[in-house]
Amino acid sequence: MNTQKTILALAVAAAVAIPAYGIPDGPYTANYGTIGSQQTVDFSTTLSVPKFNTVGGTRTLDSVSFTLSGGSAAGQSVINTGSSTATFVLTTTVSITLLDPLGGTVVTTIPTVQNTALNLGAGLSRDFGTTAGSDSDLVTYTSNLGQFTGAGNVVLPLFSVTSTGAAGGGGNNTPNFTTTAFANISVTYNYSNVETPVPEPRVYGAIGAVACLGLLGYRRLRARQAAQA
Repeated sequence: MNTQKTILALAVAAAVAIPAYGIPDGPYTANYGTIGSQQTVDFSTTLSVPKFNTVGGTRTLDSVSFTLSGGSAAGQSVINTGSSTATFVLTTTVSITLLDPLGGTVVTTIPTVQNTALNLGAGLSRDFGTTAGSDSDLVTYTSNLGQFTGAGNVVLPLFSVTSTGAAGGGGNNTPNFTTTAFANISVTYNYSNVETPVPEPRVYGAIGAVACLGLLGYRRLRARQAAQA
């Protein structure tokens, strides 16, 4: 009887000592791609993207990354209405801002176009045509992630504000500006897998081997006891 207890105790101890290897944590990413919006001059719109799906509680959201790529197509021209030669600097600035669902600023880009009419004679004009400007930025949220988690979509306000100006000296000027602004948004959910770790097949095999050894020892003990009887 004492031998039987010893064999079973060894089998239990061996089973406890076997490590249970499971699925490793992330990070993983789920990228919802690019969403575009293009309007003339200033625009105000909203973008709707799917919220992060926790898949029954088996995933946890670690952070949300936003990439905002802003651009502008600015037409610029100027006439020197003064009586002497002058240099004019034409500037078009577009501030494009993405907000979170709570109204906080997520990221802002400022694509800028600037051209210089150097030594423009009196009464003359200079047309620069359409010039492209671009700017981009990446911001990652690690707090207030609840607003991005759950069913349905999350709504992100997006708007732009355009400003123009002509600076210079030695003459008067009449500038002309036309502007088209656009933005591309990429939203990436960075998450970890929190599924309950499951033993690998080799773990089950090791447990089975230990159980077989315990059973073999028990049978030998019963045979010895029967022979002694």
